[in-house]
Amino acid sequence: RCANFRITGPWVMLRCLKEEMQTDLALIERQAPLPATSGTESLEKVLEEPIQALKRGKPESFVGAAIFLTGVAFAIYTLKDVHRFVMLLAHGSKRRAESSDDEFLLKVPDAAKESTDRAEGAAAGAVESAGIEPPSPPPQQWSVLALIALTGYRFYTGFLSATWLPYLLAMEGEDLWKEKQAMFMGVAKLIYGGTILLNPVFGLIGDQAVSLSHSVGRRLFVRIGVTVAALGIYICVLSARERDFLSFLSGVLVWRLGEAMNDVTTEALVPEMVPQEQYQMASGIKACSFLLGGLFGYTILMVWSNLHYTWLYYAYPIGMFVCALPSLYLLDKDHPAVQKKQHKNRDDESFFQSIVKAYLMPLEYKGGFARACLAVFIFGLGTAPMFFLLLIVRDLVGITDPVMMQKHFSCGSIVFFCSAAVASALVATMDPRRRRQRAAQSQQEGANGDASENGVCPPTTEEILDQKGRLLVMFMLVFGTIVLILPALALLQDRESRDKAYYTITALFGAAFGPSFSLFQDLTWQILPQEVNFANAMGFSVMSRLLGIGLGNFLCGIFLDVSYDSLPDGSVSYRPLGYVIMCTFSSFCVFCSTALASSAITQAKEAAEEERTSR
Repeated sequence: RCANFRITGPWVMLRCLKEEMQTDLALIERQAPLPATSGTESLEKVLEEPIQALKRGKPESFVGAAIFLTGVAFAIYTLKDVHRFVMLLAHGSKRRAESSDDEFLLKVPDAAKESTDRAEGAAAGAVESAGIEPPSPPPQQWSVLALIALTGYRFYTGFLSATWLPYLLAMEGEDLWKEKQAMFMGVAKLIYGGTILLNPVFGLIGDQAVSLSHSVGRRLFVRIGVTVAALGIYICVLSARERDFLSFLSGVLVWRLGEAMNDVTTEALVPEMVPQEQYQMASGIKACSFLLGGLFGYTILMVWSNLHYTWLYYAYPIGMFVCALPSLYLLDKDHPAVQKKQHKNRDDESFFQSIVKAYLMPLEYKGGFARACLAVFIFGLGTAPMFFLLLIVRDLVGITDPVMMQKHFSCGSIVFFCSAAVASALVATMDPRRRRQRAAQSQQEGANGDASENGVCPPTTEEILDQKGRLLVMFMLVFGTIVLILPALALLQDRESRDKAYYTITALFGAAFGPSFSLFQDLTWQILPQEVNFANAMGFSVMSRLLGIGLGNFLCGIFLDVSYDSLPDGSVSYRPLGYVIMCTFSSFCVFCSTALASSAITQAKEAAEEERTSR
């Protein structure tokens, strides 16, 4: 029974391992009795055969047991944060009760002042008795390594995006529901889309949790998200072993709920903890981490193509745990987050009102955030050709051999991710603040005076938005143009020319997408006002982006089905007309998104200028 398990749960792994060891040791005792000698040589002979018996054991059994024990330890630390949060919540309830008892004193001015002082003293005492620090000072400058650690979870997200949706689900669909593999993929994507829609709700709940303690609230959500996602992976493992279709889908639901909690929490860390002058660097590092994770996923799939796809079930919890540890380590300040104005009357809100608020509140932020989210949504509609790269290799480049098609698809994906990561890193070094600082330092060294006295002043928010906005518009226009000319691959006559053009377009494709992705993230952080619910806002932005990507893939799939063609040899393909329709629609969406992004930046500059003049 153990030999027939493709993947085993941790308890079954331990039982099978124990049975194998007992059987091997019994066989050793019957065939080769232990020698009655002493010394180092005899000890090596005694241990040699048991060691060989252990080596004959399945390595996935050890890995699965190690993952399970690590998950138990991680869950115990999660309970520690839960206890900490409950204690802080109890102190907060006590503080509100004491404040409500003194409300009648507000009728007398002197008594009002006394009540205010007493309430502030009670709040400070509650904070001090809970062992937390007062509200944090303005964020300090971060080193490059610290920013890499803070955004390290994006590496796992990129690896998951490259291997889960396009590869693992397709392989599981072939095993679990071979007759209706497309239906299986559709249902799984529907569950994925449903969890995406919950991002703003999770973000709002997380923002309310950090009002007691920023580090405890954020750590608690990350720990719970990792635990829930690992539980969902385990359900999928057991369901795949038993070939239970409905149980597998329930595991996907639990898995994606945990991933949604992790996404909205880690997305909010940069705007909450990093100063604005480092947003561009942080966005470039974040984009590079995501793209390098995807590159790593495609590379591993190509190198380990002979392994069964179920090895990914071991890689996901390991990657999730390792990439979440740096963020958890950096969340070490037990200060309460700054109270948001929108939360004044949240105690009187019903559950339904809070749900509605999670989706409507981000639309009310000043500075063009709502329009930026709409631009991100429409831009996601235009990125669909990236997800049809395998079909482009087959139908436009003309490679029909499955082995060669897989090779060119993997190589093209690696070229795309490498060029995107390099371009994002280069754009991150073009921060106008850093250029202005270097000029100020050089003038200060030459004149031995203050930088502002030498005519060099730090750039204003309007100047930063204007320079970054021009870069974003330029890269988005290049991206849309490349999408538009993509079907021209079919016009080339010989195979060698199509191969060269394919890799050239793929490199330009990635070089335009990477900066567009990172600059969009940077400007979204810049546009947001300071006193907002960051996790809720970033959850709404992520929901807009992923919803656009999903809907764009669905619509472009319909466009390709219009040009479906069945060949005489039984194979299928899509005529170039379908790609012309798909790429024309995608490029049109990208160009519309460019106009919307430009108008959102204009709104943000007007809001920044209005705020500066009001001071």
